[in-house]
Amino acid sequence: MQQSLSDRLQKMKEQMGEGANAGRDGRQQRQLSKELAQMAAQQAALRQMAEKKAQELNADGSGDGTQMSDIAKEMEEIERDLVNKDVTIETLERQQELMVRLLEAEKAEMTRGEDDKRKSTTGNQNLATTPAPLLEYLDQKAREAEWLRTIPLELQGYYRDRVNDYFNNLDDTKPTLEPQPER
Repeated sequence: MQQSLSDRLQKMKEQMGEGANAGRDGRQQRQLSKELAQMAAQQAALRQMAEKKAQELNADGSGDGTQMSDIAKEMEEIERDLVNKDVTIETLERQQELMVRLLEAEKAEMTRGEDDKRKSTTGNQNLATTPAPLLEYLDQKAREAEWLRTIPLELQGYYRDRVNDYFNNLDDTKPTLEPQPER
């Protein structure tokens, strides 16, 4: 609503610039006065909403509504310019600055709303335990490997070395029983 008011104010300023050069008749002057009065009424309604919002934000004593109070004061100045038919470049600049401040206030309000909704909690790290059947299987496999190792085999030197290498590699690649994190 403030944006449409700003656009109308810009068009009004352009028309007033053209009208100063060309002169105006009574009907154009009344139309201009009517539009300025409508814009002033809209600006007054927006100012009242800003003041109400400032009171709501200050109701808890936090002082969050000071920004909205300042915005309401700027709106009052613009409203005064509209009522006095004193639309100047400064009025348009104040209107643009007001738009920026309103957007900042809206962003701040959204941020305040998020603070209540977002709460972090620490994760509970549930460590997975190794299932009993897996433990039994690994224990049985280790007993079989030890049993094979203890049986003396009548092998030639080359094959005896290969069997020993196999058992040594088997020891190096033993699975650990540390719990794996769940995904």
